[in-house]
Parts: sequence; structure tokens; C-alpha cells
Amino acid sequence: MSMTRHKKFEDSESCITRESKNRDASFNAGRKFLQNVLNSDNEEAMEEAVELPEEALEDMEIDLSKKKKKYKIRKDYARIFMLSEWMLEVPQDFAENWYMVPCPVGKRVLLVAQKGLTRLYTRKGIEIAVLKTYLPGGNHKRCHNSFTILDCIWIPNKEECYVLDVLAWSNQELINCDTDFRFYWLRSQIEEHPELQTIRKGVNDCSVIQLPYLTCDQPFYDCLQSMCKSFSIDGLLFYHKQIPYTNGRTPLVTWLKAYMLPEVLNMHIPEELEEKPASYVDFETHVLKVIRDEKIRLQNRQKRKEQLDNSVSEQEDME
Repeated sequence: MSMTRHKKFEDSESCITRESKNRDASFNAGRKFLQNVLNSDNEEAMEEAVELPEEALEDMEIDLSKKKKKYKIRKDYARIFMLSEWMLEVPQDFAENWYMVPCPVGKRVLLVAQKGLTRLYTRKGIEIAVLKTYLPGGNHKRCHNSFTILDCIWIPNKEECYVLDVLAWSNQELINCDTDFRFYWLRSQIEEHPELQTIRKGVNDCSVIQLPYLTCDQPFYDCLQSMCKSFSIDGLLFYHKQIPYTNGRTPLVTWLKAYMLPEVLNMHIPEELEEKPASYVDFETHVLKVIRDEKIRLQNRQKRKEQLDNSVSEQEDME
């Protein structure tokens, strides 16, 4: 697989060049998305509340015990996330131009604070929580006319929202800024508002906490050991410093499980992160299995969609 990796995956410089060519399109898409947020009073932008089938809830990683609940779907919020690829090879500029962000076990959400409410949406645009927060626009006492949009990991049982990235803060659009600036801006804003980390029901219903980010020219051991005391670590995201926030998968954001670090990066990790799944053989085998399982899942989803379309068509013919 190593030869295939080198042929298939570009170096960071080539990726950045390619992404730069698409920057205007990405920027326009981002502006359209932010405009949709501002115009969210328009009910046509929000689908009617629907009861989703169990298969759809599984695809969307929603608790099946709540499958009878009706969910609101925002089509314009779906697929806005910047998503990672597996780190199939270590980038040549890894030490100089990449950040590492440890990620807790939780649900990936888009946090939208505006008009006095803070709403959380899944990657499919499903609204799963409505809260009050100290974020600009997030409650009626804090900048009601502002809006803030964050890419987060939500841990509902702990009432914690860990922030990965920022798309907009207090009406300041940041989608087209590079990672270096977005992370700096986010840190400075959250440090200015320590009240975001204190839960006050009806005012700040959950803690909003920025995840630490480290340059990749240093060991991660101390950071990971410290984070283990705060939450269960799911894995690590790696961001190139020079990319804007773009929707969809990009090779300039990569992902590893913590127990893969010794194998892929030759790094020592805390003992509590060394445990591997019983089925784990090695990194290459694991990634191939994940890709194969994802392909099967997508095929099954397409079959269900076709079956549903055929059923609807038959009903229309009968009428």
C-alpha cells in the first residue's frame, strides 16, 4: 500500500495550490451559507418537522431511543463541515505547517448562535438541541443582533461543547481566513469571555471550551495526558496552517486514532491511550476495512433510497 499512497496523495504544497484555485467558489458558497443564517427567519429555509425512519437515524448517528421525536432539518446547514481524511502518509512539511487537535468522544455539530438562541445541528442538518449561551447572539442578553457559527464536538451528558473551529464570530466572517488566523481569533475571543465555561441555566446552558492545538514540531505526550483528565479521547485531527474553512473532505485535514500514533508518527503516548480494538491488526488493514465498510454503507443507503422512491412512485400510480 505504501507505493499506492505516494502515487495517490499529493504533497501539502500541491494540495494548497489546488485548493487555492477553488478558493473563490468556496468563498462564495461560504458567503451564501452565512447569508442563509442571517435570513433564517424565512420559514421556507427550514423544512417542516419530520419523523425520521430508523435507518436514517442510524446514518445520522442519532439516539435510536428518541426515534419517535420529530426533528427539524435545515438543508442549507447540511454538508457545511470541513471533513478529514486518514493520514495515509506523513506530510513532508508536517513539523512546520501543521497543527494537532485532540478530539473527545462526542457528536460533531454545527453550533449556530443567533437571535437569542444557540442551536446545534448534525452533519446532515438535523437540529438536535436548542440552548442559551454567552456566545454573541446566543442569548437575549448578549448581542441579540449578532450571530456566531462554530464547528464543535458536543458531549450532551456533560453539558460541554468543545470547539474545533470557527466560521463566524459576532458577525465577523472567518470562513475564508486560514487555519492559523482562525485558531488565533477563536482563542483570543474565548479567553476574553471566561463566562462561556461556566454553566448558568437559562443564560449559558453548556460550557463552550476551545480544544487545545499544538504545532507538530513537538511531542504530544503531555497534552494528551492532560486531556485524558478532561475527557475520553476519540482521536486526533491535524490541520494545515494555510487552508481556509472549506466544506467537504480535504487532504489538508487528516485524522488518526490516538493508539495509531506510535505506528504512524513514531510517537510515545500515555498508557491509557494504548488500548486497541480487539479486531485491530495494523493501520493499513484498519483503513482498508473502514473504506470498504463505508462503501457498503453508502451502497445500502442508495438501495434504501431507491426502494423508497419506487414505493412512492407505485403509490402515485395507484392514485
